[in-house]
Amino acid sequence: MTLTCRSCPESKYYPILEDFWIRYIEGLVEVKVTLHEQSTNPDLDLFSCADCPYGANCPGNALIARPNFWGEWKSGQVSFKQCPNYCCTGTDEASCSSYDSCAGNRTGTLCGACQTGFSVSILSGQCVPNFECGHPWFWALATLAALLYMIWYTFKDEIIQIPINLFLRIRRKMTANNKNSEKSLDKGYFGIVVFFIQSAAVMKVELDITGNDKSNESFLNKLHSKISDFLNIDPSQVSYSLCPFVGLDATGKMIYKFIFLWGIYFCWFVFISLVHICQCASKGQQLSAFKSKLVAGFIEIVKYTYSGLAQITFLSLTCIKLSTVYVWQLDGTVKCLSSWQIIALIFMLTYTVPFFAFLLIGMRLLKKRDIRLPLFLIGCLLPSPFLLWNLFTFAKMRIEIFKAKGVKPSTTDGRLSIKNMDDISKIDRNASAILQVLQGPYKEEVSTWEAVIILRRLFLHSQKEKLK
Repeated sequence: MTLTCRSCPESKYYPILEDFWIRYIEGLVEVKVTLHEQSTNPDLDLFSCADCPYGANCPGNALIARPNFWGEWKSGQVSFKQCPNYCCTGTDEASCSSYDSCAGNRTGTLCGACQTGFSVSILSGQCVPNFECGHPWFWALATLAALLYMIWYTFKDEIIQIPINLFLRIRRKMTANNKNSEKSLDKGYFGIVVFFIQSAAVMKVELDITGNDKSNESFLNKLHSKISDFLNIDPSQVSYSLCPFVGLDATGKMIYKFIFLWGIYFCWFVFISLVHICQCASKGQQLSAFKSKLVAGFIEIVKYTYSGLAQITFLSLTCIKLSTVYVWQLDGTVKCLSSWQIIALIFMLTYTVPFFAFLLIGMRLLKKRDIRLPLFLIGCLLPSPFLLWNLFTFAKMRIEIFKAKGVKPSTTDGRLSIKNMDDISKIDRNASAILQVLQGPYKEEVSTWEAVIILRRLFLHSQKEKLK
């Protein structure tokens, strides 16, 4: 008997990836396959070539994963799933040795876990040795970063204006009589730029599956990536190994990002509390304008951190199917609907999804002075209770109107009373600053367009993984 072996054509591979042997016994040919898939798929043709699947390379009839892909045996074939960034293999084909290769010091399903003795870095996808974890200055650095973000979004108009005024002085186009030239030139353009960069980062779903080395990546692409990370408050792609404590994994990293975003709100609360104490101690109005600026800055923080919160929410709930089980896309060792994912689901239903509706209704009520300013600010953090409260108030009003046979009742329950004009003037100052942030860049007929921008961000983040 003569056995002949032939190589598979280009872009094909042998389905049997492990060793098998052929033995001639008394005129019979015995074939022993060492793969368990033969028992689950007995009709598999051992000697036929299969097409090279998407996400794989097939050099010399072998089957190896392309960069950032991970393969799983299923019904005698290998199907590939996209890995979390920088977890499965590197950026060149030389680092890919098999269909389930992982990047340095990573292991497990989808390469989502670190090897024993390693913990994940908070600023990258790398796994670092445990003895390098526990930086004592990490939390001070994180607090400082949250404080800087708070200052940036609160005083971004003044910060942006500094280089603009400097440029105009250099060009000698500023004159002493041109007072308007020192005013903010933002006019909503900064919001447009931020929305574009954040949206571009969300819709950028192409992968480097060609094996090209990213060291030749253009300067503009690198610059866009850094700016996008800054505006999305997501420095997770920084190539720096920083491990705050031993045992940090993908779940802890996601929780840290969530806490960091809310830490920006905490810094704002501490800052405005100090300003309020100083204002009460001085018994004057010197800090009223500055306080109004801080209130407007809070809305800026809410606008631009919403994208980060939405991203964290949907990433936390993104699961993929492997064989017969659903696992978390960022860590294949975690099954879906774990306890912390249920909390993320509740947060999505109570904050991420209804926030645009709160903004749409809240802006109208604030503009009509039908709602007190503190209630609007609380609604920015708790949109669902705000919407339920307003639904209850509206239903109560309609019932009172019906009972009074068309006489509109007083609406002092949680709303503004026109008896105290000084109080209204004080509230108007802060409310006007908020409305200027939310409605200033838009025309009167589309003054609630900021809610549409929020809805766009929500849609993009919800569809990102499906686009991939």
